[in-house]
Amino acid sequence: MSQQAPENPNLRILVVDDDRHIRTIACAMLKRAGYGKVSSTDDPLNAIRRMQRGLVDIAFLDWSLPTMSGIEVLRSIRANDEDLPIIMFTAHSDREHVMEAFKAGATDYISKPFNQSTLIGKLNEVLEKLKQRKRQQDQIS
Repeated sequence: MSQQAPENPNLRILVVDDDRHIRTIACAMLKRAGYGKVSSTDDPLNAIRRMQRGLVDIAFLDWSLPTMSGIEVLRSIRANDEDLPIIMFTAHSDREHVMEAFKAGATDYISKPFNQSTLIGKLNEVLEKLKQRKRQQDQIS
């Protein structure tokens, strides 16, 4: 698979999933695509702390986590940070779950199972939307 080098290889990416296999695969896919600062956790509170401290530029967040749901993590982050891009991982791709994720503040979502093309494609889509929004804001200023 031929992948274009990332525009920002130093983007700090956090993968939050309670399934070690999913974390390992997602991190490997991101690193293979050229992103060098990829980390992961299965602990929702650790994820919240890292995001609130500004240690993350973009996060992939699983819907189902131990001790608190991904939606609860998302709402916690959105209470203080409306801008951090958060892409939800979900095995539930029905309209109801997708709408709940967007209402809670998800930037986008990926249905499980996913492949490298889907993961990197979604990441690139979100990054492009952010660039466009920044350009628009710069034009207004």
